[in-house]
Amino acid sequence: MTAPLSPQREAEIRAFEEDEHRNVLTMGRDLDDLLAELDRVRAELAALPAPVVETAFRDALGNVWPVGHFPAETEARVLETTPTIQRTVRISEWTEVTS
Repeated sequence: MTAPLSPQREAEIRAFEEDEHRNVLTMGRDLDDLLAELDRVRAELAALPAPVVETAFRDALGNVWPVGHFPAETEARVLETTPTIQRTVRISEWTEVTS
């Protein structure tokens, strides 16, 4: 059998429980704030225009040429044998895709 708690120790335990309860309530409010911010950011992203995708190809020297830069006949011949690349303007990086 364990000895009964002293009044001081009981008071410490109650104070600790009250602090923990306040912490849980605070975390709940913080979580609500965080979820509200996430909803706001999602709404902003949804309101952005769709990303623009540009198509291009690389020449033998590695230069990137957007489709439409050269005459159509020249590009048609080049694109038969050269894979195209695409760039999403919002992200602004080229990624290789199959043509």
